[in-house]
Amino acid sequence: VSSTVEALEGMDVSSLQAILATGFSHANREVIRYAATTPCCLGMGTTLVAALMNGEGAGVVGNVGDSRAYLFGEGTVRITRDHSRVQEMVDQGLISQEQAGNHPLRHIVTRIIGRTDDIPDFFPFRLKDDLLVLCSDGLVDGVSEGELQSLAGRHGSPDICERLVEYARGRSRDNITIVAAGRRRGLAFHGDCILA
Repeated sequence: VSSTVEALEGMDVSSLQAILATGFSHANREVIRYAATTPCCLGMGTTLVAALMNGEGAGVVGNVGDSRAYLFGEGTVRITRDHSRVQEMVDQGLISQEQAGNHPLRHIVTRIIGRTDDIPDFFPFRLKDDLLVLCSDGLVDGVSEGELQSLAGRHGSPDICERLVEYARGRSRDNITIVAAGRRRGLAFHGDCILA
């Protein structure tokens, strides 16, 4: 593990993206293979968000579906863009971003891991004195981006994932998965939490 971390620390963003793309392709093939050999799982799919970062804090996030990545620092920066019907409606000017959060079609995704033609989008980022949060849609289902910013600002520490899940638990009907990595005042940390 340590040699893998050391190798990643010295890579540029384009190399990190190539590794991430390979990981997405492998996950997609495995889900398709499993669904094809398991009759009860025919047509299954999932969303995916993942990130790789080098030792300088430069990295890349990939996503398929409506799992998201955020940078919390001086403000909130949503790194990813949802692959969903409501995001398409927002892009077309049919509804506002605020309306999208409560729209009845908000859980209809347009790309998934598990279909041969769905490809991820990749987004570069730089982690300075920030917190990178990768999360399933269960976190943002009942918690606004403003609330996330407030919580991330107050709890920018290794227990941030547990605190976000605790806050979102009563507001979301979906499962919640969170992974966070951060640098605050020169200290690096990470955390993860899953609530099924």
